[in-house]
Amino acid sequence: MMILSIIATVVLLGALFYHRVSLFLSSLILLAWTAALGVAGLWSIWLLVPLAIILVPFNLTPMRKSMISAPVFRGFR
Repeated sequence: MMILSIIATVVLLGALFYHRVSLFLSSLILLAWTAALGVAGLWSIWLLVPLAIILVPFNLTPMRKSMISAPVFRGFR
């Protein structure tokens, strides 16, 4: 069942990318999906903490530009 939930998560992410859902809404959907799998007992509910820590810098524009975009684009100069 764990492998099926991982495949379903990858399919969910693919659908979100394909339909170009906004980053904020995609993050909320992913957090809700992870919470639902945690409540169902397939995943640990504690997985929400590192997921939220990873998603926060991507959702805050100034933080994303300073921590992620600037260092990546600096490599292309």
